[in-house]
Amino acid sequence: PGIVKEVVGPRAEKAMQEQNRKAIGGSVSKLLAIEGPSRPGRAQEASTSSAAPGPSAYPGSQASGSADTLEEMIDRLPASQKEIGAVQKYKPIDALQMTARKGFQERPEWHAPWRVFRVISGHLGHVHCCAVDVSNEWFVTGSKDRTVKLWDLASGTLKITLTGHISAVRGVAISKRSPYMFSVGEDKLVKCWDLEQNKVIRQYHGHLSGCYTCDLHPTLDVLVTGGRDSVARVWDI
Repeated sequence: PGIVKEVVGPRAEKAMQEQNRKAIGGSVSKLLAIEGPSRPGRAQEASTSSAAPGPSAYPGSQASGSADTLEEMIDRLPASQKEIGAVQKYKPIDALQMTARKGFQERPEWHAPWRVFRVISGHLGHVHCCAVDVSNEWFVTGSKDRTVKLWDLASGTLKITLTGHISAVRGVAISKRSPYMFSVGEDKLVKCWDLEQNKVIRQYHGHLSGCYTCDLHPTLDVLVTGGRDSVARVWDI
């Protein structure tokens, strides 16, 4: 065919490829065999990118018959990447992964079965909550029968029954900093009991529905209550 002048540019390159294609009968495979692909195909790129980097991928490494150890590879890393390599080297393996690798689960340590020490009865309804005093001398329970009962922990005998709620008692909390006990119930009331006088000395109003839980801060005079009105209220006692 005709003479192709040497012209620089993408159009000239495209025209030259078209003339070569016509010269060899339009076969793309023959054209690739003569000219070679202008850029690697997608499959070739995917195989190249997914392949693991060889020893030549690390700076200062040389191809050798034996595989390099992790310590040698970390030593050849730049200073900015040596710290990351050291962290990966000494990174602990999760215990669950170790168990999965072993193919079995470790047997838990055996202990004697729990036995019921004492059964205490006295409430006329469901017992919803309980709390033990820090002195380990007594504990308190709240029930659906609208009462709060104090029990001796050693003997299990009833010490006193506190009344004042007009609905089921849902939560009790004993203060570690003062002789106070708090109770909440479905009557939307939060009551503060003085255990020296065994009577209510303060009531907190604010919940729009029944109160179902309460707890005291371990170091501050703060009470937190949660209710059916989807809120938690913090009280300064």
